[in-house]
Amino acid sequence: MLILIPDAWETLTTLPYGIFGGAMLSAQFIGLYMCASKHQMATAIGMYYMSQQIGIALGISVCSSVFKGQFRYKLHEVMVDIPGHKEACLWL
Repeated sequence: MLILIPDAWETLTTLPYGIFGGAMLSAQFIGLYMCASKHQMATAIGMYYMSQQIGIALGISVCSSVFKGQFRYKLHEVMVDIPGHKEACLWL
């Protein structure tokens, strides 16, 4: 059984960003709740959550594309001296 235990550096760098992100989302929601009128509350909250989900989906897609492009570039750069490296990089 593989048990992954994060080291202290990972925890120290990830924890503050997670707390900050959670605090920002809570502050946005509270601000929305306080500013929206009663008859627009359902629409405002629905749009808020829909915008979050669209942002998450687009962020994952864009980051995946950027990382894949960087991986392809670095792999091609590293494998330039290996015969047949162009064929190996085609599947990316």
